[in-house]
Amino acid sequence: MEDISYFNRFTHELKNPLTVCNGYLDMMLKCKDEDKNTYIQIVRDEIKRSLNIINDYNNLLNINKDNFNLYDLLLEIKTNLEKLYKSKIIIIGNTQLNYYGDYSKLKQVFLNIIKNSYEANSNLIVIKVDEDKSIYKISIFDNGIGIKNIDDIYKEYYTTKSNGTGLGIPYIKEIIELHRGTINYYSKENIGTRVEIILPK
Repeated sequence: MEDISYFNRFTHELKNPLTVCNGYLDMMLKCKDEDKNTYIQIVRDEIKRSLNIINDYNNLLNINKDNFNLYDLLLEIKTNLEKLYKSKIIIIGNTQLNYYGDYSKLKQVFLNIIKNSYEANSNLIVIKVDEDKSIYKISIFDNGIGIKNIDDIYKEYYTTKSNGTGLGIPYIKEIIELHRGTINYYSKENIGTRVEIILPK
């Protein structure tokens, strides 16, 4: 049943850009020459969106777990993104955080969260890791513009980005839940956002 659910969601999302492509290709058969370049660009954009959707779902369905140090993962992201965005990332917590999970998928989760923070005009991001005998709690704070419609971000296909698929945060949530964890967003406009992730050890 779970595989059917993934397939239904995948086909539902993919149908939209393909319908647009089909419509504009039909229009190109009848349009003036000066309109063709505009229609071609629209079709190209929709094909790119289709490929993004396919990549999102392909990546989601392949989970490969192994033992690794969660701190090393966070440090790798910090090192890479500080060079790219030239902003400050601070990690607070124990440097020995043994975890069993999918390194690549969790890396994508944290990359997406931090990328969203930068796109929200944050110049400081703090990653804090708390732990007890059974869980790790990873809290990611930023000082960006905040999220206006916080209740909508968990909905599939919801996006405020012109080239977004609306799968970003639902995708992140799926990955965390496949690790038997939880994720919650808390935000105040013009103050910042906190993302709280709970992962069982």
